[in-house]
Amino acid sequence: MRRKSWLLAAGLPARGECRMAASVKVVTQQAVIRKDKRFFAPSVVTVPYGEIMQELAREGDWLRVHTGGTRGGST
Repeated sequence: MRRKSWLLAAGLPARGECRMAASVKVVTQQAVIRKDKRFFAPSVVTVPYGEIMQELAREGDWLRVHTGGTRGGST
């Protein structure tokens, strides 16, 4: 089963030339990747500063991301 994950986009500039190949870089001390696009959703993994993640989808301020074999969400 694939996990759906979302990342709050605040402070995370999108990088890349093609929308399908966009990536985001963690520019805070760490980003908490969450299971769902809710602020209090359970965390899946913590991503450290400087890590680059693949953007899969965007909905408002939330990004669905993939990093290190994990899909999750962050605030």
